[in-house]
Amino acid sequence: MKTFTARDFNEKRQQIREAIKEGGCIIEYKLVSREPDFKAVILPIEAYDEMLLIVNAFPMAYAEKMESDLE
Repeated sequence: MKTFTARDFNEKRQQIREAIKEGGCIIEYKLVSREPDFKAVILPIEAYDEMLLIVNAFPMAYAEKMESDLE
């Protein structure tokens, strides 16, 4: 997955669009000091819908266990 900065939204619109169509991309937001603030993922809605189907296929008890294991 390609990574872009928030500043790239204006400068690299076509590249971001192509990356999204190819499966998604990561947008990294930075503070004024240029330190990373947070990252976000942009996915095609079809990929997001598929992820929701997978998540909803797990029993909630198992999903809660997975979540607690990550903490």
